[in-house]
Amino acid sequence: MACERFNCTNTRKNGFKHIVMRGISALIFVCLSLTLIYNFQIIPALIPFVKAQTTTAVTLEMQKIIGSCVAEGQYGDFITVNYGSDGDVVSLETNAGGIALLTANITESAIKKLRGSDRLTVSIPIGNITGGAIFTGKGPKIDIDIVISQKITCEIENEFYERGINQTLHRIIAEVKVEVYALVPMSPQKIDVDIEYCIAETVIVGKVPDAYTKINRLSEDIEESDIDDIFDFGASID
Repeated sequence: MACERFNCTNTRKNGFKHIVMRGISALIFVCLSLTLIYNFQIIPALIPFVKAQTTTAVTLEMQKIIGSCVAEGQYGDFITVNYGSDGDVVSLETNAGGIALLTANITESAIKKLRGSDRLTVSIPIGNITGGAIFTGKGPKIDIDIVISQKITCEIENEFYERGINQTLHRIIAEVKVEVYALVPMSPQKIDVDIEYCIAETVIVGKVPDAYTKINRLSEDIEESDIDDIFDFGASID
């Protein structure tokens, strides 16, 4: 009788252990399946949206920061225009001190703002990663935190464009490069964001000539004696 009770108890214990082991195995299988789905399906679909929204968010913030740094600045604060005795522009001289101060202010303001308590966050609707146009922009949103690294650089460039006869458009451009990290779970992404911001611009006007001649050389076989490619606007040919 005691033996029968002992066998019955062992059978129950073995049955319970078997159920527990099957449950653990099923749980492990589900976890592995979800991990594979997340790594090979969700992350590849999620990353392009994260990069696009991160670039947009960082660009907008940097434009606000640069705008506040140059709000009271003028063209003359960065460039000195030198004139000749006849009143014509002869050269442009860069104000190195003003440029250096501006770049330092932009970099310092960016670090304080972007690395402060107001951390940037982008939100991606779950429907965007399903791959179907029907669900795009729908469903709960996944919040991804954006962390700004210390790698923020700012350079000032000068650009010149032709804007008519003896007229040149001069622009002072701030080129800012920011390295950020999108904290995607299990797959953080490094994103380099490049921002260009026009600090100031002016049109440099020279003397307008009495005549204007435009020469089009369409091919190398045109000789100097050929004047078919010469268009004169008020000019006279002796």
